[in-house]
Amino acid sequence: MTAVVLVIKLDDKKIMFKEGISYLKSIFARRIKSEIYFHEDDYCQIEILPVENLDFCLEQAGLIDESAEAHYDGFGYTEAFVRKENPISLHDKKISAIFFNETLSGILPVKYDEVFTGYASYRVKCEHTSAFGYDDKTVVVFYDEDDGFIINIWLDLGISQESDIALVQNFFIALSKLGDFIIADWGWCFVEKINNHEKIEQYLQNRFDRNRNFRFGGSDENENA
Repeated sequence: MTAVVLVIKLDDKKIMFKEGISYLKSIFARRIKSEIYFHEDDYCQIEILPVENLDFCLEQAGLIDESAEAHYDGFGYTEAFVRKENPISLHDKKISAIFFNETLSGILPVKYDEVFTGYASYRVKCEHTSAFGYDDKTVVVFYDEDDGFIINIWLDLGISQESDIALVQNFFIALSKLGDFIIADWGWCFVEKINNHEKIEQYLQNRFDRNRNFRFGGSDENENA
């Protein structure tokens, strides 16, 4: 049998088939990069924290709620509430960034090549931040790392369809295998263990309902979101 070698001609270079595929991949990698942007005000506004912070975060959420009520003048807030630092950080838990990356890759199909933040027209690349999500960018998991360990995990929960609820729940189930964690949504003053499936499902459903009402011009009861 005579062997047949497929030759591809690219930029006047003759490349054997296997080499040609690698060459094409390298071209596409250089030309097409996926990116994600988050507003700097959204940094860690929906964050994942070690469970040891539960009581502290519940207290902080209550204080935020009280401050918002006391300083709302009908048009906006006359005073900003500054949260205290969390007693226990994710970095204290020494979660491997590589292992966390592998956990996310089994749930969210898109790892963005570049992450940017900023405000208005200002944008800056985040050198130590990664993110996973979907092409529509409605549900995104961001994380910072340093020295191979996770520093912060925060979420964008622009849940646009009911299937997104199961997606986030699956992420929480996978994350629970790495330890005990809570979610702190400071905009909604919601704090809960991520393995409290009933409360988490209701919270995610409320977010879906809120986003659906917003899209179709309905009322939004959660003005802090």
